[in-house]
Amino acid sequence: MKNKLKLFLPGENTRMIIIAACIGLMSGVAIIVFREAVDLVHEQIFVRLYELLKIEEGGWHAMLLPLLPMIGMILLIPLSLAFPGKVNGYSFPNFLRRVNLENGVIHGRNIFIKIVSTALTIGTGNSAGVEGPIAVIGGCLGSLVGQKTRVSGKRMKVYIAAGCAGGIAGIFNAPLAGLFFAAEIVLLGTYEISSFSALVIASALSTVVSRAWFGEIPAFPIPNYHMVNPFVEMPLYALMALLVGLLAVLHIRFFYYTRDMFKKLPMHPQLKPIFGALLVGCMGIAFPQVMGDGYEYIEKALAGHTIATVMLALIFLKSIATAITLGSGGAGGVFAPALFIGAVCGGAFGSVVHYLLPEYTASAGAYATIGIGAFLAASTHAPMTAIFLLFEMTGNYVIIIPVMLVSILSTITA
Repeated sequence: MKNKLKLFLPGENTRMIIIAACIGLMSGVAIIVFREAVDLVHEQIFVRLYELLKIEEGGWHAMLLPLLPMIGMILLIPLSLAFPGKVNGYSFPNFLRRVNLENGVIHGRNIFIKIVSTALTIGTGNSAGVEGPIAVIGGCLGSLVGQKTRVSGKRMKVYIAAGCAGGIAGIFNAPLAGLFFAAEIVLLGTYEISSFSALVIASALSTVVSRAWFGEIPAFPIPNYHMVNPFVEMPLYALMALLVGLLAVLHIRFFYYTRDMFKKLPMHPQLKPIFGALLVGCMGIAFPQVMGDGYEYIEKALAGHTIATVMLALIFLKSIATAITLGSGGAGGVFAPALFIGAVCGGAFGSVVHYLLPEYTASAGAYATIGIGAFLAASTHAPMTAIFLLFEMTGNYVIIIPVMLVSILSTITA
């Protein structure tokens, strides 16, 4: 009788696909809650205080800008006291270690912690990204489902990776990018065909939920990409990839150097994020572009509405601001800062080559677009993620060849 009943029950792989679909749907809902929380904090604290303090008028009012990110870090103190060691700093490497080297069991409270801490950090103007935290939130959902269904080992990793894939796919409106993010970064390139199917389902359904709420809007409105003269521009893209790869190495090393410096700083741990917010706020007085996730300025760089000298300065200032925010104890990720730095790297490079060779090169915005792929690939060592993210954001097949070139070359350089 039992053998006959088993014929009507779903097989192991089918069960995994069904569960992955549920994880994808939950990840999509989590993205909605997360993004709305960040926007709520930004509107109710940053925007309101910005208007109340009349910072836009300049003069001495502008000197009050550092108060806004500092308030976010002050509000973070109760949460960090309630959950010591779980709130402050860049935690994605710890998440990967738990997934790949430990049993993958992650407490559900991390979802609440990530939403609140990241919203308070980024929503008040500190420099960090939302993508790392949303990947962790999706991974936590996958882990919770794995714990409830009493799985372990490889199957637990697949559920966590499915949640991460859903998180990245939904936040960028890019299911293929989410798929390869989970495969390259979370699973470290080791997966089976059945696992790949689970990631596909989770990415697709999370994107469906996200699009249903936010609309079918790309992460960045990128102008139509084109190459003017491939024989001239492809070598230039290769040169840019090498330069961007070296900058990615400097960015990563400075990030960890800053984190170590803050650890050694003779200051109470709860005061370090506030001090870091003060420094970022002071930078924001002269260069407000470094504050927050930087998405608005990325759009300007991609549209070519920027100045080369400003972009050149922002390459280093955004790196410094991000290192200070996360190194001092702020919460967030490094994905959005990588997109920002890549855009200004490419934009600055493109401005120079277009000035020198206007008849043979595209606009600076085209180089900013390719620069995103180069820096993202170099800083994460995930070239496939960078390639498909750019492809999905532009919807232009022409971009594939230069993005493949710069992603591979910059990754090798880094």
